[in-house]
Amino acid sequence: MAVKRGVLAGAALMVALSLLPPSPAEAAGQAPGPSVTVPVPDPNQPLPHRPRIIRGQVIYRLPMPMREVAYADQTLSHLCRRGAFVQKMNGFYWARTPERAYGVGFPSGANLDDPQGRARPGQVYFFQNPDAFCIVWVADQRLLMPHYVGPPLPDH
Repeated sequence: MAVKRGVLAGAALMVALSLLPPSPAEAAGQAPGPSVTVPVPDPNQPLPHRPRIIRGQVIYRLPMPMREVAYADQTLSHLCRRGAFVQKMNGFYWARTPERAYGVGFPSGANLDDPQGRARPGQVYFFQNPDAFCIVWVADQRLLMPHYVGPPLPDH
């Protein structure tokens, strides 16, 4: 059934493309430019693997708003919007505050993709709206430890 739907969707796309009006060059009688073909996925091929999060882990429960324990870093927020300082998987680690949930990343690389090496030891990075409107909040890990609710930490 899914194969038939994929074939029908591809056929519907081809019909829709054939109904488009001619380009200005074609309407003027000139030779058309290079044609654009829209690739139709092969319904017999498996979809690419995408990691799925079965259940995210709440790491911090903060009884106060984020602005009371962290500051919004403009540089890291800009990098986040460009995809250069982001969570590896949105929703893997979470922090909860009274007003919202935030994604969490650590400088050790735990759920943090930091190709430019901007993360600093002893800091925790919180991601608000991890997309085009991303805001990265930075906090001192030592000050957050009373609010840590994640898995047990190894003894040092």
